[in-house]
Amino acid sequence: MGQTFFALLLAQALWSLAVLLEIISSSLTLKVFYDDFQFLAVGLVAVLALSFSHRYEGSWFKGGWRTWWLFFIVPAATFLFAVSSPLHGLHRADASIDTAVPFGELLYTFSLPMLLLLVPIYFISLLGILRLFLHALHSRGARRRGALCAGAGLLLPLVGTVLTIARIRMHGRFESSSLWLVAGDLLIAIGLFRFRMAGVLPAARQKIVENLRDPVIVIDQEGLVVDHNDAFSRVMGSSFPQLNGRRANEIFSSRMSGCLDLLTHRSHETELTIDADGAEIYYSVRLFPVFRHENARIMVFRDITALKKAERTLRSLSVELEKKVEERILELEAEVKHRRKSEEWLTELNTEMVNTRKEIMMTLADVVENRGQETARHVARVSEYCRVLGKASGLSDHAVDLLANASSMHDIGKIGLPDSILNIQGGLSQEEVLIMRSHTRMGEEILRKSDDTLLVSASRIALEHHENWDGSGYPDGKKGLCISLDARIVSVCDVFDSLASARSYRRSWEIDDILEYFRMQRGRLFDPALVDLLFANLGRLFAIADKYSDEPEEDLDELLEDSPGTQCPH
Repeated sequence: MGQTFFALLLAQALWSLAVLLEIISSSLTLKVFYDDFQFLAVGLVAVLALSFSHRYEGSWFKGGWRTWWLFFIVPAATFLFAVSSPLHGLHRADASIDTAVPFGELLYTFSLPMLLLLVPIYFISLLGILRLFLHALHSRGARRRGALCAGAGLLLPLVGTVLTIARIRMHGRFESSSLWLVAGDLLIAIGLFRFRMAGVLPAARQKIVENLRDPVIVIDQEGLVVDHNDAFSRVMGSSFPQLNGRRANEIFSSRMSGCLDLLTHRSHETELTIDADGAEIYYSVRLFPVFRHENARIMVFRDITALKKAERTLRSLSVELEKKVEERILELEAEVKHRRKSEEWLTELNTEMVNTRKEIMMTLADVVENRGQETARHVARVSEYCRVLGKASGLSDHAVDLLANASSMHDIGKIGLPDSILNIQGGLSQEEVLIMRSHTRMGEEILRKSDDTLLVSASRIALEHHENWDGSGYPDGKKGLCISLDARIVSVCDVFDSLASARSYRRSWEIDDILEYFRMQRGRLFDPALVDLLFANLGRLFAIADKYSDEPEEDLDELLEDSPGTQCPH
């Protein structure tokens, strides 16, 4: 039985080591590796616990060692399934590290295949524990009490793993196997030392208890200290060179008054602070009952100083971070206000620049028109006519505004023509016609030097507004849709206003004559679709003509006596 029990202790030690290495590892890869190793250790503990229960009652497996070796297939299969999870992806697919706890904690959801593999391990463990409890029912004295301690000691780590799988936090962590292993080992130690479960005390169990870094003390039903480890002696210092046999109240009242209240409870947990050479050490204290006597206790101290320091640091960082965030928010709000004011100023400046540019263009267009026979309001009327036909053609509001503003520059090229050509009375000679027609290219050359959208559109209109739908226009003889829509609209509006307005060399046309003219030139000089839109929007065009009508001029009868006749201005 001694060898089997030693093997069981060794497997539990490997389990504890794997848990410890997983806790202190910083990378996800190492945590996963040591977590995989725990599946092997848990399986080994289960098989060896069942083996120990057989040895304790003096029996062995049916089939001998062959059966014993077959049981190890279960932990081996579980371990291989866990290790090969990167290949099949059926285990630990959502593995991550919870950085909110000290050292970080490996978190993942147990998959159904892994749970199914754990079922036989738990079954084997429970079978061994059940055999110990059944043996206790049929035994007496120390052997009975020893079997109960051993069974309870093996059950506690099993409960701890169930809590881990169920994702129940203990001290802020899901993984609490080490604590349950310590508690279980202590119960088994009591069974060994107090009730002499084996013929000799297993040295491995004694070494494990003595080498625990967490202080442990055992108190009997009368409140006397019956055992403790070296870690507890170091905590108490030289004040109590001999602890065994002393009353717990006497020991605790000196340095651990927080533990006094725990002695009246069967099982409880608390936290206390101990001053060790000027440094504060924080402990989480848990009490476990010893089932031989209801008032007996095993008290386990867990050093949580690092956790407390981390909590204080986190609180300090949280306050500092909150302060920094508030300061940054105020800075951002001020910056947003400043940027909003800057944007508003830029918007106003841009609007002012656009309006100024429009005024300059309109003024320049008026200057050009006033050099010739057109009136000053011809530009305004053509611009508004273009706005009406542009909307009717389906252009966007932005495109309509661009067209209306650009149309005012359609005759900008006339600024380069001599006054003798612009102000000539009657018809033009062939040479004078060529000079007059050159204003389209001159206008395009003046305006094309800018990349501004408005001037680019105005340049195109200046070049093409005398092109005809049938290709008979100038300067390039473009036809149909090869002429830009903006230029086609300006052509219709310019001719409409020119015919409806009186000139020094002719009277204005009657509206019926104008409409008849457009009917005749529909599909020849003008885009037929735009002529249709012109007729459909005559009411709006007349309203614009009234709004921007010319001032009454002197009687033109005498001026028109020598005129060769009415002609189309196109």
